[in-house]
Amino acid sequence: MLKEDILFVLESNREVPISGQELADRFHVSRNAVWKVINSLKQEGYPIRSQRNKGYSLGTVDILSKEGILAELHGACPELEIRVLQETDSTNNEAKRMLASGFSGNALVAAETQSMGRGRKGKSFYSPAGTGIYLSLILQGDEITNQVSMLTIVAACAVVRALQKHTEDPIRLKWVNDLFVGNKKAGGILSEATFDLESGKTEAVVIGIGINLFAAAFPDELAQRAVSVHTDASRNALIAEITRELLAADWSRPERELPFYREHSMVPGREIQYMGETVTALEIDETGGLLIRHRNGGTEVIHGGNITLL
Repeated sequence: MLKEDILFVLESNREVPISGQELADRFHVSRNAVWKVINSLKQEGYPIRSQRNKGYSLGTVDILSKEGILAELHGACPELEIRVLQETDSTNNEAKRMLASGFSGNALVAAETQSMGRGRKGKSFYSPAGTGIYLSLILQGDEITNQVSMLTIVAACAVVRALQKHTEDPIRLKWVNDLFVGNKKAGGILSEATFDLESGKTEAVVIGIGINLFAAAFPDELAQRAVSVHTDASRNALIAEITRELLAADWSRPERELPFYREHSMVPGREIQYMGETVTALEIDETGGLLIRHRNGGTEVIHGGNITLL
């Protein structure tokens, strides 16, 4: 607990020296206990400088931590449970395990790496350590559980808003859940819901987000299709920004996000492949569905399935 407390203070006062005595007084421990914690953090890779007569200060670092995220939230979301893991199979799976064990409330689950990162339709998401954001947000309450049909639309808009504050890359949306930079995929969103078996009512939603950030190279099978978002922000800062945007979203009126979603959509007006057929994408309708025109001239609104840009 002392290590987490001291790390939070250092993260909240980045580059500003904090004396060992001040830390000892704040947490009612000895200077020696503070020294041991500082050495332990240094061994974990934190670039902590010790300045005579000034104290300890934390330099630029991109180590994922609960304390780093909390420091970047600046007191926002005080009731949010935050769990940061070194590795998990999938942050969405971890979130659903929390719900299955009786967790109640909103929570953020983030991981340094995923061994089985997931996308829609069972597709995998490349999740190497230190090069991306892999997070899931658990949200509960009628305001959001009554809006499952447009969950991904609202989430996608929140993620784009967050990223736009920290990158000059133009983030575009491929219906319905993919984040693109240029013609390559930079990330994706996987929204899932848990239900009460007796009532059939949605109890909670899990919004999973994966974003490539610092990957310099991708496996051969992804090299022509994947790209990283360019940013100088730390992953803790980006996760905090995304979390703020998601929690601030107007979930009760998801249709208000449609103009923003349409503005950033890269699909309308293009030929796409859907269910093995080449069709024309016309527009995003008022329900978040994609209006397409078939080769025979007939039109249809689709609400699910994978599309391929041509």
